[in-house]
Amino acid sequence: MKVIHEQSKKLSITSRAFYTEPFADFLEKLSNLSGFESVLTMNTGAEAVETAIKAARRWGYFSKGIPEDKAEIIVADGNFHGRTTTIVSFSTDDAYKKGFGPFTPGFDAASFCGSCECDSIEKCLSINSFEKKINENTCAILVEPIQGEAGIRVPREGWLKELRALCSEKNILLILDEIQSGLGRTGKLLLMSMKTLSLMALFLVKHWAELFYQFQLF
Repeated sequence: MKVIHEQSKKLSITSRAFYTEPFADFLEKLSNLSGFESVLTMNTGAEAVETAIKAARRWGYFSKGIPEDKAEIIVADGNFHGRTTTIVSFSTDDAYKKGFGPFTPGFDAASFCGSCECDSIEKCLSINSFEKKINENTCAILVEPIQGEAGIRVPREGWLKELRALCSEKNILLILDEIQSGLGRTGKLLLMSMKTLSLMALFLVKHWAELFYQFQLF
C-alpha cells in the first residue's frame, strides 16, 4: 500500500504508449512469473481474448500460410470468454447470443472434457472431438483450463497435456484463458504453467491489480 501510495502521488496510471520505468519493471516481473518473453496489458478480459484471437489469426496467415481471411479457431462447448460480439459468436449458450446476430465467422466448437469419463487419450471423446474439427485453416484452439460459467467443469488430469500434444502434431496454437482460474484461485499462480505444457501458447490472466486498477494481461 505504501509503495502504491507513493507512486500515485507521482503518476497513477498512463497509456502503455509511453515508457515509464515502473511499468517496465512491472512487465519484467510479470514475464518472470508467467514464463513468457512478451507481456501486453489490456483494459478488459474480453479485450485480452480479442487480442489473442487477432494474434493467432495473424500467426496463421504469416507463419502457417493460411489463406487470408480463412483462419479458424476451435473452442470448447460451454465456453465463456466475454460478451463482445466476436466472443459471443462462438458461445454455445443461446442466452448469450439471442438478439445479437449476425455473428463473426471463423469459429467451431468441440467437446470440453468436463463431463468426459474416459481415463486415457485413446478413449477420450473430447480429444477426438477437437481432432475431428481441425482442418488446414485451423490456427488455434482456445479453451479455459477450468470452465467457470458452465458450472465449474474440471477436465480429467492430463487432458490439457494431451490437447497440447495434439496442437503440436497439427501445428496450431493452444490458447489458455485463465481469467477465472489464474492468480491463486486453484492454489497455484496459474493452473497450467509455461513449463508444465511447454507452451507456445498465450495466457490470459485477470485482476493482477484489481484492488486499485482493473486491467487484464495477454
